[in-house]
Amino acid sequence: MQIQVLSNMVTTATNKVGKPYQVLEVAYKNLTFQGKVESKKLFDFGVQADAFKTLATAAAASHWDVEVKKNDGGYNDWIKVTKGNGASSVVDQPTKATASSPAVTKGGWETPEERAKKQIYIVRQSSISAAVNALTATGKVIPNANEVIDYARQLEEFVFSSDDVKAVVSKDVGSIESMDEDIPF
Repeated sequence: MQIQVLSNMVTTATNKVGKPYQVLEVAYKNLTFQGKVESKKLFDFGVQADAFKTLATAAAASHWDVEVKKNDGGYNDWIKVTKGNGASSVVDQPTKATASSPAVTKGGWETPEERAKKQIYIVRQSSISAAVNALTATGKVIPNANEVIDYARQLEEFVFSSDDVKAVVSKDVGSIESMDEDIPF
């Protein structure tokens, strides 16, 4: 695995019997895996002792080749670290969109525009369901598609409207006693 050290910090901790040991926390860019920023804790004893000694004094932005071995617990131990040459197959520049390919975000996550568009779809779908439920609540007449869509658009506009409009729409209509009918049949 190839890494680029971003920062490293050594702290001292004590075990159950009060014996001190040192912990190195390394923040690094994983050049083998799309330049993902990760962190790793190394200890000054056991199989990680050599890697601890090497990286404890590593300068920021330095490149290293790390030999990783899975331990009995299923965790990756860094057992050997050697100075890297900085050459990596990872390109740090983001992929630019072309006319035939959309913009690719790191990790495959949605762009803010895609997320906003999805929220609109969710509100529209919810508004249609609410419109159907509201218009069929009386059970007298099955509403046609245009009625459902018109009512759903009103609900969607309400969701995306400003707080001033919401305040007017949700204004208190008074008590139940002052209503002519409480069930619209």
